[in-house]
Amino acid sequence: MYKDSTLIPFNDHWSFKAPGAQKEENVTLPHAWNDVGWQYEEWQPDKKPGTGIYTKQLQNLPAGDLALKFEGVSAYAKIFLNGKIIAENLGAYKPFVVPLEELKRDGHDILKIEVTDKASLPLLQAREQTEFQKSPRYKLWQIPLGSSPFAGGIWRNVMLVQNANCRIDDLQIESSVDELNISAKIPAGCKLIPEMANARISGLRIHKPDAVAWSPAHPELHMLKLHLKKNGKTIQTIEMETAFMEFTIRNSEFYLNGKPYFLRGQNGFPHCNVPHDKEYISRYVSAVKAQGVEISRFHTEPPSHAWLDECDRQGIMVIFEMAIHGSVGCYPFDREEFLANAEAEMIALVREYRRHPSIVMWSLGNEMIVSSERDAGLAPILFEILDSWTHRLHEYDPRPVIPSSNGDGVDLVRRNVGDVDSVHQYGGWYVETLRDLINYEKIVRKNDTTFQPIIVTESVAAYNNDEGLFFIRGTDIRQNKVVRQRMGKLDGTAEEDQAVQAFILKEYAETLWRLRRPDSALAGYIPFGQYTWFARPFDKGPEGIRPKVIWETYRRVLGPCHIQLECWNRHVFAGDELPVTLRFYHENVELPEDLNMTVVIRQNRLILLQKTFQVRYHHSFAEMVSLPVSEPNGSLLTATAYYEGDIIAENILEIKFYPHQEIPGGFLCYDPAQLLPVPPPCRTDNFDNLNTKILVLGPFSFDSKVERNAKRLLEFAESGGRLVILEQNPNGYTENLLGSGIGIIRKLQPYWSRWAKNYTRYTDRADLTCSAHYSMKGVGSSDLERWNIDTYLASCYISAENLLPDDIVVLSVCDGLADSELMPVKHPDLEPDSSILMLERRHGCGSILICQALVGSKSKCDPVATVIFKNLVSL
Repeated sequence: MYKDSTLIPFNDHWSFKAPGAQKEENVTLPHAWNDVGWQYEEWQPDKKPGTGIYTKQLQNLPAGDLALKFEGVSAYAKIFLNGKIIAENLGAYKPFVVPLEELKRDGHDILKIEVTDKASLPLLQAREQTEFQKSPRYKLWQIPLGSSPFAGGIWRNVMLVQNANCRIDDLQIESSVDELNISAKIPAGCKLIPEMANARISGLRIHKPDAVAWSPAHPELHMLKLHLKKNGKTIQTIEMETAFMEFTIRNSEFYLNGKPYFLRGQNGFPHCNVPHDKEYISRYVSAVKAQGVEISRFHTEPPSHAWLDECDRQGIMVIFEMAIHGSVGCYPFDREEFLANAEAEMIALVREYRRHPSIVMWSLGNEMIVSSERDAGLAPILFEILDSWTHRLHEYDPRPVIPSSNGDGVDLVRRNVGDVDSVHQYGGWYVETLRDLINYEKIVRKNDTTFQPIIVTESVAAYNNDEGLFFIRGTDIRQNKVVRQRMGKLDGTAEEDQAVQAFILKEYAETLWRLRRPDSALAGYIPFGQYTWFARPFDKGPEGIRPKVIWETYRRVLGPCHIQLECWNRHVFAGDELPVTLRFYHENVELPEDLNMTVVIRQNRLILLQKTFQVRYHHSFAEMVSLPVSEPNGSLLTATAYYEGDIIAENILEIKFYPHQEIPGGFLCYDPAQLLPVPPPCRTDNFDNLNTKILVLGPFSFDSKVERNAKRLLEFAESGGRLVILEQNPNGYTENLLGSGIGIIRKLQPYWSRWAKNYTRYTDRADLTCSAHYSMKGVGSSDLERWNIDTYLASCYISAENLLPDDIVVLSVCDGLADSELMPVKHPDLEPDSSILMLERRHGCGSILICQALVGSKSKCDPVATVIFKNLVSL
């Protein structure tokens, strides 16, 4: 609640003429047109762009100096009083005040506001050869556009200001767990007197030693009254809810109310600049809170007071982000006009909204530059600007600043910019595989790369629609290619798509939990986005804001206490025990500092392990255990942690059982790396007398001996033998295997992530393109995913100069994105490239089969690799 005796709501009784319209309509503010922002669904503006006109007849005005306070007008406003222009404002989100002078006060004053929407703003005049023109995405936008590039309207509240020249200005409240310090500009001859129940007040300092500190678990608000007095008479009273809390950074970590705090939340409220009513806002924030969310980022849409009031009340911490949405275009950071407009808007936003205790961080914008600008060497220039903006915001509020959500290029800058390093990481979706997250550890070590706490504010971009299916619009080339890479098809079922989405969130969150340790600067995980969480997120009716099934996974992996079974052996030989690492993390400030709890691991209803552990707050434990799993009890393991009989954490692990395999004899193999599960009689290093129908060249076996015997090996195949070549690494011996025109190549991940440049492109799954092939007997598509130990199937690929008509491609995988396709821009090609993992070529009376799936390397530890190997060496 916020009440100011000098502010009168001014939202009613407006007339509006839409762009190009002939007639006016009656409207109530806030009001907007074409205000829907960035989204994956197909959407085009349904109203004509241009300039709309709002008018209002001013009647029954109070006495004294008056002004109008606009919380936000999109995007350019010209204000007229009785036909005379009295003010202009450029900036779609910038709060501003306009004095009302020369009023007639006869009941016939006419206020007119001409509002030009974002789409109709003129661009900056082009100049020759400015630095950021190196970017292929360079835009000449005058102002930050946020995520709604078409929006127009008076889309936030308007207030009539009384006593406009004699009132409190620039109010700021800095808090700790038991004290509030108030500062403000006070008119000459006036005195500001604070009032709060059961508190000690000394001047503008309020001390409340028994205050309950505000937190997500206890969003305790206290009523503060401020009285501005002149000559003993009260001329202004402000009533506002405030909080005792302290959010700080110490030793590259966040501290909330004096305790270290690991942030866990959700990224992406719905379009908060659409004029939603209070009931909808309350429903949405309540729905998020019900899932256990503690912090949310308002992605490039600075929220209004209505949203922040609800977050204050319900205990949702907020990352308040400014409106620079760099992933949709490169802003003109080399133009003084844009820099001045952006800075003025940011400062105005901080001054307007800093009274909200829920705001714990400011963010200057989203993905200010991306790979195309980073690779053009523009990062140092940008970070000079971001450093300046950070210092400017700190002049008005001490809370931490994220200089750029994602921070692309920060590794190329020789300075520490901003207070928090915010990272976007899409391992397992756009680029990389979950295995690649092993490389993430090196950038989160304290003091090695940054002195800032690191938070992950985007990941798991496996967005699905209201039916649960992945978004695969024909115009979104990225999403088409990625879905093909991750699923092998574009027509998956909702159940399949949602299972992949849940798997990525679970695996990614558990990887980050492993990095929540004392030597790590990783301080929070806040996965993305608004289409992930709710069906019909903008529907205000009873069918709107329906939680999606992904919340089940979220609650398991992002609670304040977390338990996980770390296991790379999810394909299990029947009868074997399952070795796992049991991990538990204590981040629940509501539980004892030294927590004694009991862990129970079950397979179906059968208890496999029950044990009591102790762990300190903000610490964890890890213990290796061996679980006596058995196939009749099913494939689902559940780990549950109890404190005083209550469940404080629970998680699952799915495994799959396979029978043990007997590898038949009757073949020979050259296996110098000793990786294959074969008996000694089957091993050979002599190619002179190949008395067999099947010869296997084992993993990484190509050497000078194989090269010297190339002719003999080809003759073996030509005479009717099956020559099986298992996985090889690229080198001089594998550029052209046995002169066949087939080679082994390395592929690289697109350089999106700063920890993944020039790293090998792994694949964690394969497409079964010839299911009838003898090597795939007893193997289905679901078996070709995330093989044991390292969760990937291949690291190098088959390169064929030309595929022959009778070549059989048994396994392949879609490549996904190229370097040029990282950002959402149009691309000419729709068909994804593929990499071959297994190929059989007829050679004379026999054949040569080349397999780059790690069948040999993993045949001792993964049942699926063992089955395929058995099939390859069986007649």
